[in-house]
This record gives sequence, C-alpha cells and structure tokens, in this order.
Amino acid sequence: MKIPKVLRFSALILMAAVLLSSAVFTADTTLPFKDVKSGKWYYNPIKYVYDNGIMNGMTKNTFEPEGTTTRAQLVTILSRLDDAEIKGMGANTGFSDVPAGKWYSDAIGWAAEKKLVNGYSDGTFKPNAPILRQELAVLLDRFIAYREDALPEKPITESFADQNKIPKWASGAVERIRLSGIIAGDKAGNFNPKKTATRAEIATMIQRYLENVEDPMFSRLKNIYSLAEGDGKSVDIHLLLRERINGSGTPFSLSEQILPQLGLSTETYAIEIDKVNLEMLIADTDCNMFFGDDGIYNSHGKSITEEDDNKGISKLRIINKETGEVTPYKTVMLNVKRSTGPFYGMDPEEFNPGISSEVYEEMKNIARYSLGDLGRYAAFIDKAERGEPVTVAYIGGSITRGASGGPYHNWPRLTENWLEKTFPNSEMTFVNAGIDGTGSEYGNLRLASNVLDHEPDLFFIEFALNDGSPNSENMDGFESMIRRVLSTEKKPAIMILLVGNSGTEMCDYMKSVADHYGISVADYCGAAKYALDLGEIYSGEIAYDGSHPREWGHNFMSQTLVLNFRAIMEKVKTASEEDLVIKDIPEDRVSTAINEDLQSDRPLTYTPESMGNWKVVDNIYRFGHGWQCDDTTSEFVYEFTGKELYILGGHSDGPDYPENESTNILVSIDGGEFSHYDCDRYVRIISENEVATHRLVIKAETEGTTVTVAEFVHH
Repeated sequence: MKIPKVLRFSALILMAAVLLSSAVFTADTTLPFKDVKSGKWYYNPIKYVYDNGIMNGMTKNTFEPEGTTTRAQLVTILSRLDDAEIKGMGANTGFSDVPAGKWYSDAIGWAAEKKLVNGYSDGTFKPNAPILRQELAVLLDRFIAYREDALPEKPITESFADQNKIPKWASGAVERIRLSGIIAGDKAGNFNPKKTATRAEIATMIQRYLENVEDPMFSRLKNIYSLAEGDGKSVDIHLLLRERINGSGTPFSLSEQILPQLGLSTETYAIEIDKVNLEMLIADTDCNMFFGDDGIYNSHGKSITEEDDNKGISKLRIINKETGEVTPYKTVMLNVKRSTGPFYGMDPEEFNPGISSEVYEEMKNIARYSLGDLGRYAAFIDKAERGEPVTVAYIGGSITRGASGGPYHNWPRLTENWLEKTFPNSEMTFVNAGIDGTGSEYGNLRLASNVLDHEPDLFFIEFALNDGSPNSENMDGFESMIRRVLSTEKKPAIMILLVGNSGTEMCDYMKSVADHYGISVADYCGAAKYALDLGEIYSGEIAYDGSHPREWGHNFMSQTLVLNFRAIMEKVKTASEEDLVIKDIPEDRVSTAINEDLQSDRPLTYTPESMGNWKVVDNIYRFGHGWQCDDTTSEFVYEFTGKELYILGGHSDGPDYPENESTNILVSIDGGEFSHYDCDRYVRIISENEVATHRLVIKAETEGTTVTVAEFVHH
C-alpha cells in the first residue's frame, strides 16, 4: 500500500511502529474553525483530516461540518489520499462540463483514468453537484479496490433498514463499505442512499478507513517471523487471499514476502515448507503458530506427529537455490491472518486452483456428474437472455450461508457474480436460505416460506454434508423438496451441489434422485476427494475444521456449478425442440413419501383463534414474519386438521434475534396438561396415523425471555 505523503514516517526510525500498529500519527494542533467545537461528535474526525492535510476548511475560520460535499471535492480528497501526481491530467477529462484549468480538472482527470468515475450518460460529470450517499459508497468501494487495500470486517451496523431502497448498481458497494466499518446509518438504522453526504460525514469515513486499512504486505497485525541469517531481523507477513485462492497459499508467496525484507534475493533464495505445514498455515489462520527445531504446534493445541517431525516436516526452510544449502534461522512465531485485499467478486471462470492441469481436468470431469434434462434450464436461459427479471434461490446449511468464505467468496455470491455477468440485461433477485447446521428434513419444512414464496426461476440445493448417512427423514426431505419445487407453476430449473470433505453416503442417494428427475449435479465432493487422495490439494482448503471449506473450496464449488451451466448452455444451442420440452414429474419416487404434501400456517396466511400478548414481527431470520412473546401467562391458540404437526421456531443465529431469547415453549394439546418442548429450529408436536382436528395452546416457558414461533407445518 502506498501511504500518502501527509501520512508517511521515517522508515528507518518508525518501521516497527508502522508494522505493529494500525494507527496513523498526527500532529497535535488546534483547529482554527469556529464552527467545530470540542465535544461535538465530528470534532475528532475533522481534526484528523485537517491535521493530516486531507481536508481543508471552506474558509480560513470555517469548516462547514453540515455542509454538503460536491463530486469534485470528493475526487480531490481521494487524489490526496492516493498521493497521486495529478498535474496535467485535466487537459482532456472526456467530460463536457470539466474544461481544463479548473481547480478540480486534474483530480477528475486522474479519477477518470483510474476508472473510479464514469460520469453521466449525457457525457457530463456534474462537478458541483452534491454527492449522494449511494454515489459516495460506490466511489469509496472502487478506490479501495484500486488501492488494493485490505479492510477487516468491522461493521458499525447490521444491514440497513432501508436496504430495499438502495439501487442494485450501488447495493454491493454499500454492503462492502458497511462490512468494512466505514459507513453507518442514521439513528433508525437507515442508509438514506439519496441523501447528500455532509463534510463531517466524509471526514469521519476517511478517518475510519485510514485507521483500519491493512497493508497487504506489512499487515500491522503483529505477524512476526523471527527469521535470521545472522542477526535475527523481524519482518511482517500476510497470507494473501489471492494466493490462498489461486494455488492454496503457495511457498512462492511466502518467499516473495519474506526474503526481500531480509535482504535476500528471490533469484538466489527460496522458502520451502512441507505440505503438512502449509496445510496447517491455511487451516489455522487467526491463531498463533510456532515453527522450530522442537516441532510445530498452535494455539488450538494441534501438533504434527513425532514420525512427521523426525522426517523434518516441522522445518520451514530458507534454501540457497544455487548451492542447495539451508540457511539457518531462529524459531518462528506467527499470528497468521487472512488478508482479503480487493479480490471480492472474483469471476468463477477466472479461478486458478494452483494444481497440475491433468488432475484439474479430471476434477472438472468428476464435478460434471450430470447435466440433466434441458427443458427447464433452457426456459431459464431464454428468460434471462430476453432481459426479463428472474429469481435465483439457494437452500442448504452453513456452507450455503457462506461460512468460512466471507461475504465475497462464498459459493452463492460467486455464482451470482457469474450469472449477472452472463445475463447482464436481466434484473436478478437472489434469495439465500442457508441456515447453519441444518439438513434436508428441516429444509423441506421451511421450503415454502424460505424459498417457494419467492417464486424462484433457478434453485440450488446443498445438504449432503449435514445429512450425512441416509435415513428416512433426510431422504424423504430431500426428494420432497425436489418434487415440490418441480411442481410449482414457474417450473424452475434445479441444480444440486454435493459437498463433503471426504465423501458421504448421502451423495449417492442424491445422485439417484437427480437421475430420476433429470436434474443437473455438480459433484464437488467427488472432485475434491479425488485431488485430496492424490495430495494435490489440502484438507484444510476443503474442510479446515472438518466441514467448512476456505475460500479455495468456495471458489471451486462455484466453478463446478458454472462449468455445468456452461455445458448446459452449449447443449441448448444445438438441441432439438423435443429435447427442450419440459418433462413431466415422474409419479413414482426414489424414497418413501412422508412429508411431501405439507401445508404451512404463518402470520401472512393464518390468523389464530387467540394470541393474547403474542405479536407479529417481521425480522425472523430467513422466514421474515413470525410470532413472538415474552409473557408466560399469555396463550396462543392454534388449530389444524392433519396427522402430523411441526412447530418451527426462530433462529438465534439470525441478525435480529432478541438478546434474551429462549427456545422453550409449553404446549397443551386438546385440553391436556402443558408439556415442555424445546423449539430450537423445529420440533414435532403431533405424529399420528389418522387425520384429526387438534387444538393447541402455546405459552412461553421462561419469564423475561422472548420465544419465537415462525410457522406451523402439518400434513
């Protein structure tokens, strides 16, 4: 990262401070502005930008903190942050209203060259127009990407209350800036995308940005390697996300970062690290690790075997490539941290796995298990290519939710990037119904509210890992989901993603269901196991904690789906009309039907006989609406006719779940005694052979805590 002149220090005197602190030192000055009083919320941010020469006053004695910031002013501020040499860049900006010679011309010319600004469709830039908050977020997002800066996730607020008012072209940037902790909403939690940004707000955002940015090379996270060729120099290292994704964090990346700081040429020297150690580096980021003659261990208590240690696997080596000799070093202490850098939104087709081409080609062949019947996919492709709006839905467990992939490198997000690039004229809505630790049985119970209500045109399903071994509940749940989705009026296309760290029995069952219904399958599980068995990839990348993949795994998962979709698109081009006919759903099933004919009652479709102090809320994770109560005396009365009933609760892992939550409810069935039930996600209340009408009375069990019922599902 190039530090602006106004923020630079003497490298020789202050290098240690730069490496070990994310703070930027400023001079202790007194503000000359009579409209910026000490004690105001914006005093410190304004002092920060003024002391560092980033923002000046509007006059000698006024800053105008509540004044608006023009587009030209913001671009000028960013050029100062970049320490850009902008003189002469305003000679030909390309904008009809930005002639050469204006105070802002050079800065706008610089921003246009760096592709930070595009201007308007009429060829103007509107330099004097106040910048809107949605424009500000996009410009900051582009600037951070251009700078290749890494910002840790430190969100100031949860998702904005007015998220639906943020235009699609700005929504991704707003979310990234929110997650980086740069931008906040108002007291009501609104982003206010079309409001202008005040000068005080701009100063605050700049301070947050500069105080939190992580240099991709000098991480400022105390990642100290005590490597030595004689005198024990200390250096900082980051495992860069690009290297982690493309090539699993290769030794080459370590060499490029470590050796120059030790005064060693990468042409003469190289870092060597065995795959066992490299895997541990990748798998155990965000923890302390130690390398030395006495072995390798980390803060989680893991250790390599004595047999491996005797083979020298514990050694991180500096090799003289000309002589083959090992350069001695002192014990190495690491606090390993992933650095995201600007690589959000990677195109799955640009993913480079960093393994041999022969193995990778076979992995792709294995992943492309089946393309399925073409009819439903052809209908989706045709609709998207015509520019009609489409909805894409995902259901699964924590991997679908995005666990360990971060906000930008989870497989649904990456797949969305590809779909939007491939069908640019279609307005796409994406629905992610991934919930941690859940399998197909629960997926089937929540399918209506979490997925079908959104009327998807394309549907992805991933449950193999959480289902584990087949049983009657998860087998029926999976197949019932398939049949229910295929039966909807939209006739959506379905793609199945098989995920597992070393293969699961459930994958074979899911393949048989896919074959029966003509559905495309991306077999990530089989492809990853093939490469893992050959030692080409590391278990830490596909299941660092035994289950969840890192960014490499998420990128490969997305690529398997994209490869399948690409192959389908090619087949559709040359297919006959007969091949493109959407086939009827087979009457017979692979498994025995248990819960296919489900009905659900929830606040938008059902009014209870009585609900006392229970209230309808609209912030239930994945469900939207639900009923909540914290009064143990208040009774909720529910009636249904059927032979089996499930009550679905709210989710404590949701962003809006009450702090004092409980999953415990008391239920009286048909006038009987109240019994305790733990409604953590879902609980089966009634299971009978005959259809009957039942009356339930439900109460919160624990005083002072809030209990949630998302919906009732029965058949």
